Amino acid sequence: NGLQVKRGLILAGEPGTGKTVLAKILCNQIDWSFIWVTSKNLENAKRVAQIVELARNLSPTVLFLEDIDLFGGSREMNNNPMMLGELLNQMDGIEENSDIIVIGSTNNKEVLEKALVARPGRFDKVIDFPLPEYPERLKMLKVFSNGLVGDTLPFLEKVAKESSKKTGAQIRELVNMAIIFAVDEKSYDADKKLILKEEHFTKAMKTVDRKSTRL
Repeated sequence: NGLQVKRGLILAGEPGTGKTVLAKILCNQIDWSFIWVTSKNLENAKRVAQIVELARNLSPTVLFLEDIDLFGGSREMNNNPMMLGELLNQMDGIEENSDIIVIGSTNNKEVLEKALVARPGRFDKVIDFPLPEYPERLKMLKVFSNGLVGDTLPFLEKVAKESSKKTGAQIRELVNMAIIFAVDEKSYDADKKLILKEEHFTKAMKTVDRKSTRL
C-alpha cells in the first residue's frame, strides 16, 4: 500500500525460549537478504556502519542483531558508547531507506538503552518470548520424542506439568537425556524399537535440573 518498510523489532526472553530458532526460520523462509550479526562481528563503530551499509546495498534486507544488549546496553552500563552511538545513528539513517527490517534479540530487555527502543523508527516493538505453557510443553515432548513413548501418554502429560519452569531448549535436552538413559538400559520392544518410559524422564529431569543449577 505504498508504505515503506523500515521497522525494528526486539525479540526478548530467557535463553532457550526460541528467539534464535525464529530467526533461523525467517532466514530459510523469506526471499529477502538476511544478515546475521553476532557481537563478535562488531569490533568497533566503523564495523556497525559497514554492516548497515551492506544491508542497504542488499535490500530488501532483514538485519538480525543477536544479543543486542551486549552492544546496545544503556549508556550508564555500556563499555563501548561509540558503538552504541553509531548504532543509534544508523537506525535513524534507516528511516531514509525502504525495505530494511532490523531484528534484535536479547535475554534482558531491561538493560537496553531507552533511546534505542523508545524512539519511533528505531525499534518499534518488543516481542516477549515467555516460557512455554502446558499445551506447548506437551506438544514439544511429543515432537522431540519422535514416537518413542509408545501408544499411551499419561506419564508424558505428567512430565509436561512438572517441567513448568523449563525453556524449549531445556525440554529438548530433557528428551535427549531420556533417550540416552533408555539406550543405556536397552529399553527395546519385541521389534527392537527404543521405548521411552517414565523412569527415563525422571532421571533426565534430575540431570537437566543439575545443569540449570550450574548455569
